[in-house]
Amino acid sequence: MYEIRIYSPKFLDEQVRIGSYIFDKWKMGGQTRKGQLLHKYSQSTFDPETRLYAFKNGRMVGFITADPSIGDHKAFFEFPFVIPEHEEASEVLISHLINVLKKKNINKLIARAGEYWGNTKELAEQYSFKPTDDMVRLGEISSFYSPEWLNIDTSQTEDYVHEQHQTEVRELFKEVLKLDEKGLDRVMSRLNHENGKLLQNPWNIKYFWTSKQVLIENDAIVGFGSAFHNLTFPPSTSVLGSLVSTSHGHDKTIIAGIVQNLHKIGDDTLAIHTGQWGFPDERRFLDFVDRFRPVLSYWEKDI
Repeated sequence: MYEIRIYSPKFLDEQVRIGSYIFDKWKMGGQTRKGQLLHKYSQSTFDPETRLYAFKNGRMVGFITADPSIGDHKAFFEFPFVIPEHEEASEVLISHLINVLKKKNINKLIARAGEYWGNTKELAEQYSFKPTDDMVRLGEISSFYSPEWLNIDTSQTEDYVHEQHQTEVRELFKEVLKLDEKGLDRVMSRLNHENGKLLQNPWNIKYFWTSKQVLIENDAIVGFGSAFHNLTFPPSTSVLGSLVSTSHGHDKTIIAGIVQNLHKIGDDTLAIHTGQWGFPDERRFLDFVDRFRPVLSYWEKDI
């Protein structure tokens, strides 16, 4: 039997620990930091009854959260975070929270789920949620299944060398991405790390660069692309991190330079993400990526 308790500030350390443990195994997102949670939970709209914690033998084994403050009898609903060997706690947490929300006159739940987030897609289907809008979509380029990428002329691309290329790349980012000086400093600082050196993003996801390429035309840098390996992805897969150019006509050449670089180090797949946590315009890739599919989506359920 699991004991269900409502929110108390003394639960936050363990909530962050469990959330971080789960997110470390997922392919996107990250656990909100304790200070940010304290700020959020101190707002007048916060309802402690919408944060539930499962305990067994005095030990927290999972938690679930919802946010009914969006109005219109709707609530954002996150599927439970539960440690291994206590998966049964998920059902207890879900049923308890749905009952709480019904008593608060909530009649529609909006959740996030997909193959990138553990078993959330299976839970969404099990509880009769229906997918509505895609959050993140995945397209892939494989040098194994599409070896023609290895034969594309990439003579105008070369490896990014920070000391040599940083000034021009910074100007490229400023022109194309319209970043301010603080944003440029942040981006260039990350690019200064050599390939293979472990980094950590703001969501505590660990990764390292596997390729950084510049495209040179008439002795000027007109494009930049990068790829990184996220430690939660298969060993032979890298993720397209950035693709910045003065013309989308340069995109395929830059990506080919990355794919060929990855092939040399044994990576045969380049993952490209579009949507809320990826490149905003999927159309720029449709000429050379066969298809994109959802890996994280919004799901809804009437209660």
